[in-house]
Amino acid sequence: MRNPYSTRVFLSAAAIGAAGGVLAIALNWVFIAINTTPLATLLIVAVFGVWVLPGMLSQVLFKAPGIGLFTLLVAALVNAPFTPYGVAQIWSTVIFGVILELPFAVTLYRFGSRRMFWIAHPLSQLLVIPFYVVGFDLAAFAWWVLGVFAVLTLASAAFFTWLAQFLAGRLQAAGVARPRRTPSVPPPAPAPPAVEG
Repeated sequence: MRNPYSTRVFLSAAAIGAAGGVLAIALNWVFIAINTTPLATLLIVAVFGVWVLPGMLSQVLFKAPGIGLFTLLVAALVNAPFTPYGVAQIWSTVIFGVILELPFAVTLYRFGSRRMFWIAHPLSQLLVIPFYVVGFDLAAFAWWVLGVFAVLTLASAAFFTWLAQFLAGRLQAAGVARPRRTPSVPPPAPAPPAVEG
């Protein structure tokens, strides 16, 4: 069985995580500025996939157990020093990384076809709903806000699942996840026949 881990895989996953962490820095500051409005809650739900997209992308590309969690940890380490959330950003991102790995861990990491990602990735995003309910006090909102919240959660999960697979396809075409081929060594030439003296 092929070992899915290599230095190249970890470096590529770390680069994806770092890029995602930089993107999340800007989003964190935007949401801090508008965090007191119901609109902010709906926007966070709509773009939540941005925070977990690096992990989803690494899972599609490398199909290695734990690689999604590793990628999100890198994203959090890049993100945390530049947002007011600080260390809390790391812990919350690690929790999301564990949730992202759960559907695959249940199947003992039988990644299989892309269909598995269409099941696991939306499911992992839907598992975050309890954090929304508690963190944003959704029970205090009007009924229509809850309805929009449910629709946005499903739409966001589907969109970012598609986006992860789209970006993975582009990166695979560019050779990011292509395994390196070991150069073939030609067999040694046969020894010349001994000359009888």
